[in-house]
Amino acid sequence: MTNPTPDTTTDDEYSERRFWRDLLDKIMAALGRGEDVDAEELAEVRTKADAETEVETARRTAHESRRTRKAQDAAAARADEIAATINPDALADGYARMREAYEEYLRTVEEVAAECRPHNQAVSELARACRDAGAPTVQPINARAAEGDHVVVADGGRAWPTWNGIKYSPMAVEGERLPHNSDRSKRRQDLDRLRGRAT
Repeated sequence: MTNPTPDTTTDDEYSERRFWRDLLDKIMAALGRGEDVDAEELAEVRTKADAETEVETARRTAHESRRTRKAQDAAAARADEIAATINPDALADGYARMREAYEEYLRTVEEVAAECRPHNQAVSELARACRDAGAPTVQPINARAAEGDHVVVADGGRAWPTWNGIKYSPMAVEGERLPHNSDRSKRRQDLDRLRGRAT
């Protein structure tokens, strides 16, 4: 009786061995055609075919397990590569950067606001000095006179002195002119519309 071919299956491919089952199919076909068949040979081949089925089922299962494990190992290696390129704290770092920038913005607003009083005091002193030096005091409506190189424009309790052709103005931080209030740009509008997630 012919012997089965050796197992050459690798992890990448699976080749099913059907030597005894194919032989059993041939014997059964001959039996179906009415040919004489050796009963002992038929019994032996049937037994070996059943055993072959069990062996091949186990081989197929083992092969599929190895192939699955190999694919999983490759996917895990790829996951390691991708994970190495991602900052797991990106969101927290982003919020920290925004908070830092916002704190800097608030400090700047406070610093500018704090500069108003000494600046305005100096402008008032300059206006008095300009008057003492003979510079005329005019109303804002007198546009022609207000264009002089040495003049003080006064309106109520405020004064805008011009000395040596340079105009000095009092300053005030107005809430509606602060960037976070006055910004009407598309970028600001997009942020205002943001109610969920930005991804």
